[in-house]
Amino acid sequence: MKIMVTEQQLRVLNKFLITEGNIDFTKPYIVVTPAKLGETYVRIKGFITFSVASSEMATNAVTAAINTILADLKNKGYSTKGLSFLNIYGGASNYLNGAMKADRIMPNVEGFFSSFKVAENNLPSYPGELNKTKNLGYAQARCQVLKDALIKNFPPTTTAEIKEPTSFVMDTGGVIDSKRDLKKYPVPGQMAMFAATVDIQPITTITTYNEIGSNNIQTGSYYCNGKNSLGGGAQDNTYVEQCRNGIGLKITDGKLMSGFEIKWAANMVGNPHVIPIMRWNIFWKESTSSVNGGKETKIYIPFKVTRVMYKNEWSSMAKIPEGTTTINDPSLKYFMGLKENDPNGGTAWKKFLAPPYGVIK
Repeated sequence: MKIMVTEQQLRVLNKFLITEGNIDFTKPYIVVTPAKLGETYVRIKGFITFSVASSEMATNAVTAAINTILADLKNKGYSTKGLSFLNIYGGASNYLNGAMKADRIMPNVEGFFSSFKVAENNLPSYPGELNKTKNLGYAQARCQVLKDALIKNFPPTTTAEIKEPTSFVMDTGGVIDSKRDLKKYPVPGQMAMFAATVDIQPITTITTYNEIGSNNIQTGSYYCNGKNSLGGGAQDNTYVEQCRNGIGLKITDGKLMSGFEIKWAANMVGNPHVIPIMRWNIFWKESTSSVNGGKETKIYIPFKVTRVMYKNEWSSMAKIPEGTTTINDPSLKYFMGLKENDPNGGTAWKKFLAPPYGVIK
């Protein structure tokens, strides 16, 4: 279907999409459910609003959604194999040259699939009913634009189940999107939503640590003042030996990091709890003192780093060996910078393991 609109209509349609009260419907709402131990797929659901009055508007909206998905999958460390399931719904408001009967209503965007239900119309008249076929054409166009983009970026597997898209008229109170009652009709009609399954390389088959994404891991750190990164007291094995100055003297400087730890996130390896994987122990000693204006200042430097693996069945999955290493250990830098997508350690490594130590740079 080719849809013709004037420039004035285009400006009006675009305005409808960016004036939706407190809900920012100009951005895609995407949820990627992380894979658990041994799972070969991730579940993705998404909700986006866009006009099909111009191909540019539709393309920009769908491209933003696809980029959000790709960034999330990369952030989680997944290598995708293809689309194995796809179901798409596309909507239009129940107004076009007058109010018309609605097929569906969605009172809650956060739970968009679970709150999607049959609409019960009580409109006094339906002057726009003759335009329903045309309005459903708009809805179907939204489905097609989204379907084409998903299939292009995630080519279906040979056994994929790709359902035919479903178009419907959304209950917006018998008015255009921008004039609807946001409390009663929080979701605009000009929308498309989807549920998909994308096959991935499962966590159990990773070959190197840098296939692990930030959503798979939690991190923590320890310091020579006996505190952890949450400000609580640390166990002795996380700082006592590391802060003995190499000759038995106790160092209590809270700016010196004595340990950095990685853990599997909850439910990531088939266990509902956070599971520790490895800790990097960082040992400090006094170096030559500096003299500034006649005042002597002690300087501490890291002189040894060890990797210690926790003894559980899930630790070895991270593919990092135990043993002695250095503060320039690539795996240490990778996990310290993971949340910032910086394999060189991010701001944490620069602050705590590059001189001057413990100072933001």
